[in-house]
Amino acid sequence: MTQTLLETPATESVPPTKVSAKDVDVFYGEKQALESVSLEVRENEVTALIGPSGCGKSTFLRCL
Repeated sequence: MTQTLLETPATESVPPTKVSAKDVDVFYGEKQALESVSLEVRENEVTALIGPSGCGKSTFLRCL
């Protein structure tokens, strides 16, 4: 009888979340500046918020 051993590939551990925001809404009076913006940044990740002028990057960062 022949026995075959199969190696299970090592699973990579997922780094812990350092910054998390989910479904952020921001209003200035009746004007909605952000709608349902979410972000998750894990340990040792480099993250950039990019977009055109006036799209809400700074507004979102101020919420954090």
